Amino acid sequence: MIANGGSNGIYFAQMIRLPEEGLVFYMVTNESSMSANMILQNISQLYFQGKILQDALTMKPKTSGLADKIYSLIGENKINRFGKCVAKTKYQC
Repeated sequence: MIANGGSNGIYFAQMIRLPEEGLVFYMVTNESSMSANMILQNISQLYFQGKILQDALTMKPKTSGLADKIYSLIGENKINRFGKCVAKTKYQC
């Protein structure tokens, strides 16, 4: 298996190449709450096993405490508060 993926913060992409099977799975999305990696795991399970045995979308992603704080401030429409916090504490919100 050869895999590669990445993001520019807006678009999220993942590609898996399986040379022995002659297959390439490629996923790109602009949905940040549902990563291309998770969706592609489910699609590959459907292809190879005919069903999803372990739903990647129900697994809670690991995040740092800082990421959780950023998402909560953005989700609460407190983006101005977040900017002030960053400026005041040098990214230690």
